[in-house]
Amino acid sequence: MKRLVFIHLFYAVSHFTFGQYVISGNVKDEKGNALFGVNIYIKDTYDGASSDLNGNFYFKSSVSGKQTIVTSYIGYKLIETEVNLVGDLIGQQLELQEEINKIDGVTISAGAFEASDKKKSVILRTFDVVTTAGATADITGVMNTLPGTQTVGEEGKLFVRGGAGHEVKTFINGLLVAEPYGQTPQNIPSRFRFNPFLFKGAFFSTGGYSAEYGQALSSILRLDTYDLPARSQTDISIMSVGADVSHTIKKDNTSLYGQVQYTDLSAYFSLVPQKYEWNDAPKSLNSTVHFKQKFKSAGHIQAYLNYDRSRMKVNQPLPGKIYETGLFDIDNDNFYSNLAVQNSINDRLSYRGGVSFSANKNEILMGEGFSSKSNIRSSHAKLVFDHDASEHVFLRFGAEWIFNDHKEIIVENENNSPLNFDIDNHLATTFAEGDVYFSNALMARIGLRYEYNSLIDNKYIAPRASLAYKLNKNSQFSFAYGKFSQLPVKEYLYWSNMLEPEKATHYIFNYQYNKTGRIFRAELYYKKYEQLVTKEFIYNQSPLLKSDGYGEAKGFELFWRDSKTFKAIDYWVSYSYLDAERKYDIFPAPVMPYYASNHNLSVVYKHFIAQLKSQIGWTYSFASGRPYTDPNTGSLNSEMTKSYNDLSINYSYLLKPNMIIHASLSNVLGFRNIYGYQYNYEPNESGEYESIPIEPQAKRFFMIGFFLTISKDKNANMLNNL
Repeated sequence: MKRLVFIHLFYAVSHFTFGQYVISGNVKDEKGNALFGVNIYIKDTYDGASSDLNGNFYFKSSVSGKQTIVTSYIGYKLIETEVNLVGDLIGQQLELQEEINKIDGVTISAGAFEASDKKKSVILRTFDVVTTAGATADITGVMNTLPGTQTVGEEGKLFVRGGAGHEVKTFINGLLVAEPYGQTPQNIPSRFRFNPFLFKGAFFSTGGYSAEYGQALSSILRLDTYDLPARSQTDISIMSVGADVSHTIKKDNTSLYGQVQYTDLSAYFSLVPQKYEWNDAPKSLNSTVHFKQKFKSAGHIQAYLNYDRSRMKVNQPLPGKIYETGLFDIDNDNFYSNLAVQNSINDRLSYRGGVSFSANKNEILMGEGFSSKSNIRSSHAKLVFDHDASEHVFLRFGAEWIFNDHKEIIVENENNSPLNFDIDNHLATTFAEGDVYFSNALMARIGLRYEYNSLIDNKYIAPRASLAYKLNKNSQFSFAYGKFSQLPVKEYLYWSNMLEPEKATHYIFNYQYNKTGRIFRAELYYKKYEQLVTKEFIYNQSPLLKSDGYGEAKGFELFWRDSKTFKAIDYWVSYSYLDAERKYDIFPAPVMPYYASNHNLSVVYKHFIAQLKSQIGWTYSFASGRPYTDPNTGSLNSEMTKSYNDLSINYSYLLKPNMIIHASLSNVLGFRNIYGYQYNYEPNESGEYESIPIEPQAKRFFMIGFFLTISKDKNANMLNNL
């Protein structure tokens, strides 16, 4: 009996020992590099091993027959290999392919700044728009602290890399905004029309932007309205310059927001002396409605409406005329609306698009007898498809139509007949663009845009291309190239429809380092301008306009932001160097534009003091002198203003969780900033052209506000949705 048991045990042990098969081999990546730590095992068993430093692996298994060998490694595609185990498998050669991660992999950063909370790589947060000193909760104000922008204090708009203000286009939810700024008299800065609290993020491109967008020679600013709010609430703001009230209704997957804001600077101007004599201080009534409905499929539809009415009347000083002033009377009505939708067709294909409409009416009276009445209507329709074609390719293609109708009546003086202008233009566009991911470290974006302008009967094809290479987890290089075109401004088109579109070619090289709490960017760029409009005055005739202008802009930019080194302190520094000149407008030879300065610097500092429930901040801005023309010298743009300096501060105090007190003061040190000089058209008795400086109408501007939020959540305040 004992002998029988021994024989059975002998055969069982023999089978266990001698029935095992050897599996061995080597693992490499697509480039032939050995991979260390790869897991190789037989599916549904514990039999397996990890590769060594040379990519070699070796293990034994007692299973037999049809089996599945699994090879897995983080960052690479999982491989399942079917085998028939009837003997040893020696010298297996396995090759792993990198798994593309389109979210956390390499991205195009050349020329692009994003302000949102969606991505780790953003330069600014939405919160920064309303907490940056000197920006006074103006979206363009905080964008002007970024590299690539120019300080043009008398206009208040975005001027980017040697380009004029009209070369920047604004979009809300991807749809064009025809008149993003309020109307103001000459040499008085305008302000962005739209409430920053409504936008969850902003994408600001200083060049080389996507083929999806056009009609902007220099830059685009894309704003996206917020997702569904956290709760229903009422917000009340009482400020030294006006007041506003808003109410948000939140139910399941639906939200409705309404706001009314009234601004009146009469009391402020009576308290703070101004350089100009105001017959009617600036007043405005602004109202906004935003509706959003989310679909079960994660898509949404939303409607956005904004109405803005403003009026002001001012007497501005005239050069060489001590006792005379020039009247500037403005009455402006602006309406903007858009309807946007986004949804999925299937797992790989989605669509987005919508329509927008705007109407802008101006009535302007200047001096003795000069008046202008204009009515500008714009419509935009757009449809875009996003197709995740494969792991390596993402496609974007679509079409859009833009219609502009400009009507204006100008009376130069009582003795002349009115000038009637009426122009309309249809812009039809198609575009296609593809993101190609060669690996997690290398991607390319290639696009093509086709445009047709009906007004000047012009067809234009614009290629765009970008390349990005990720050095490591935190740093990457990007390169961008593109051709861009833009219809000349309406004041030129009034006199001629024989003009060509103005053109620009962008070349951008970018390095970016981004690690939690710190970001550094360095960028080089070159822009070449073609077909800029030039103007020649001929006595007693309409101006002679040609598309024979040209120019260039080149420079480099640096940006550093750090919110990690010092506890509760966040700061950023941006610097831009610009070398620009162009032959344009009345200039017969290339000159540095009046709005360009060689050096621009911004330093922004924010410090939150938890014990005091307070945040303090300051912003210092510097710009070197800008060129201007002194007719007494006989040279164009040969003179330079002195440098621009501004130190602004702000302070916010959390009185209660739902109550905020905020105060801001610009130009604390009282720098006298001169943007240029306005000259008389005729010389005086001594043959000299007299002038007055173009400067702010007051050295400083202050604002104090009280912000109250009413909701079921007693800890909610106006900043929660940001």
